[in-house]
Amino acid sequence: DFADVFALAECKLAIVHCAGHYDPILIETLWKDIIEGELQESLQNSPSDRMAIVSKKIASLGKMYVHSERYFPLGAIVLMLEKKSAELAWDPTWVFMTLLEIGIPFPVLHGIYDRLFKAKDPSWKALNRPLHILEVIYHLLMKFVSTPSLSPPYERRSFTTSLYDACATYLVELESICSRNPKVQDTLAKFKGLQARMKRLL
Repeated sequence: DFADVFALAECKLAIVHCAGHYDPILIETLWKDIIEGELQESLQNSPSDRMAIVSKKIASLGKMYVHSERYFPLGAIVLMLEKKSAELAWDPTWVFMTLLEIGIPFPVLHGIYDRLFKAKDPSWKALNRPLHILEVIYHLLMKFVSTPSLSPPYERRSFTTSLYDACATYLVELESICSRNPKVQDTLAKFKGLQARMKRLL
């Protein structure tokens, strides 16, 4: 009751975690409240400061709950954060960089973003950011190209091959748009360059 009165989502999350109470909808709602709360409290700050505040909060809580997957619904959290990022036009790398800092394995992160890409959520068009997830994926894969050690040595080659194949899928999607929109053309050119760099890693 105390936690309800003050809308202390963090407190509620700690309570359900300690009690071992698993309610997926409740847990996702608590994370949404935590994110919304940080955004609300930081309204007077600059965009870069707001991004840093939210990132710090996610990193702090993430380190507490990352090993309790049921209380850290990664896919839902990524979707919430990316929608806010698209809405506020924040840096496309901040969400995945925050999660890498927490210790989320790179292959897990790519899997989540790949599923977001395949989900074709209409929210991105509604936010007037139809290419948002592909833009984030481009930066995510560039991170791997510049730091291949993000994948363990024993599975690096097979993982790089899977990323190369995924890159081809993203290119097909971009080429199917048939748009003269400079944003589409720019993203297409970036992915072609990325694919060439990735091929050199194979």
